[in-house]
Amino acid sequence: MKHVTLASIAAFTLASTPALADDHAEAPSTEKQTIMPESEGGRAFMEEFGFSEAVIHGDTVYLSGVIAGPAPEGRTREEAYDRTFQYIGSVLERAGSSWDDVIDLTTYHVDIDASMPALAEVKNRYVKAPFPAWTAIDIDRLYSPDGEVEIKVTARLSPKPDLAFLPLEGSSTPFSEAVQAGDTLYLAGKLGTAADGSGLVPGGIEAETRRAMERIGETLAKYDLTHDAIVKCTVWLADIGDFAAFNSVYRTFFKEGRYPARSTMAVKDLAAGAAIEIECMAWNPQG
Repeated sequence: MKHVTLASIAAFTLASTPALADDHAEAPSTEKQTIMPESEGGRAFMEEFGFSEAVIHGDTVYLSGVIAGPAPEGRTREEAYDRTFQYIGSVLERAGSSWDDVIDLTTYHVDIDASMPALAEVKNRYVKAPFPAWTAIDIDRLYSPDGEVEIKVTARLSPKPDLAFLPLEGSSTPFSEAVQAGDTLYLAGKLGTAADGSGLVPGGIEAETRRAMERIGETLAKYDLTHDAIVKCTVWLADIGDFAAFNSVYRTFFKEGRYPARSTMAVKDLAAGAAIEIECMAWNPQG
């Protein structure tokens, strides 16, 4: 299944053109505020397709996806990706945020094996511990035909409330198991892997779905929460034909009439050859 995001083409077009944010208040506002490019061409493109460079709501900044690559002649892939990270940083800055405030990172790779080493090297120049939640997905293509990676970022405004990071136990990977930001708990994506570390549980899509949801429950339990606290899930399937089987297991973890919002899509590949990956956000009031 093709995963095409209109938002991503904007940065591909505008990365070489600095743009300024619309005016926004210093303190968090209950009104949605948007950041648009100052250039006439960039603004016209976004208005045509109906999206913004970023949206500020409350104390959270949501950036549209940004495409990285390919490298221009005479430049390396790392240099091309670094330019994209600089652009994202400029959008964050104009929104009143920074790379230090990023709480969730999603990357979509046309060829994850080819792009991941360079992306990880460049990302680590900008994203420092404590790390945000991160989900990396292999897809068929991006809006720009020769694009290699699309980067989607969610961040907090600065100054910000304290962020609480839950490290991933027994792992040196540069992302957290969960991040508490304000009243929202962001969980990293979960596969249906066995508790003993032996890999994916046997049994296919139903078994992997059940185990992934159990692992989500295990993370929630560390905050004295249950699946009832989940407000949004994103689900990636390696085969859209597995939708009915996945759904029959997924629904058993929630009360009738209290299902969270959800997005489900099919992708080309998932890590470890998994049939499914599930990422959730939960409501965890701190007041």
